[in-house]
Formats: sequence, structure tokens, C-alpha cells
Amino acid sequence: HLPKIDPNGCPMDIWKNNQVIHYYPDPKYFDQYLNIMKNKLEQFVHRMNHKADKKILGIIANYYQYGINMHMFENINQSLFANQANAMLKLLGLRPIEHGIIDFAAMRLQPEKFSNYFIDEVSYFNF
Repeated sequence: HLPKIDPNGCPMDIWKNNQVIHYYPDPKYFDQYLNIMKNKLEQFVHRMNHKADKKILGIIANYYQYGINMHMFENINQSLFANQANAMLKLLGLRPIEHGIIDFAAMRLQPEKFSNYFIDEVSYFNF
């Protein structure tokens, strides 16, 4: 469940023949994702001159998670959104994180759990 996204517009996993098939949202829901991402960017800009804390790292995590789950592009989603998240971290004076399996985590964890995962990753590389 992604807050403020129509439940029909959320990605989902379906078991079929003992395999998990991941489905991304229909593009008709993209405006919902983009509005949330725009809001997260605005929150980031308003806070980026403050000390890096869990609040601003959570904002970056949310931005990234909505971008990954929207799956706007046929390819490069992970590279694009991971690099955007890393650029935001650099603006805060932090080192970037590895791309690793962060997209997989963003597609399967609930927002609060993913935010904690993201903050742990940032902490590993920075503190």
C-alpha cells in the first residue's frame, strides 16, 4: 500500500505457477505518483539547509520509493531514481549509497519499513 495512491494504482505481486510476477501500475495513475514526488522534492528543498536527519532521509526514501514503484520508463528506472536519491544525499554532504537491491526493497516493503531500510543504508555509508 502506498499512501495517497488509489489501491488500483499500486504495484502488486501475483503468484503464478510457483513464480512471483510483479506488475507495475497502469500509466493512468502516474499523476498521483508524480504529485507525491513533486511534494517530496519541495519538502527536500525546504529542509536541505538543515542538518541531515531521519526526517530528510525519509523524504528522500519516499521520493525514491514512489519513483521506483511508478515505473515510468521501460528501462533505467533504478539508475535514474537511485542517482537522483544519491544527488540529494550529496547535497546534504553525505556519501552516495550503492544501488544494490534497493529497488527490490522499495517494491516490496511498506513505506515506513522501506524508509528505515533506506536510512540504514545511508547510515552504513556515512556514519
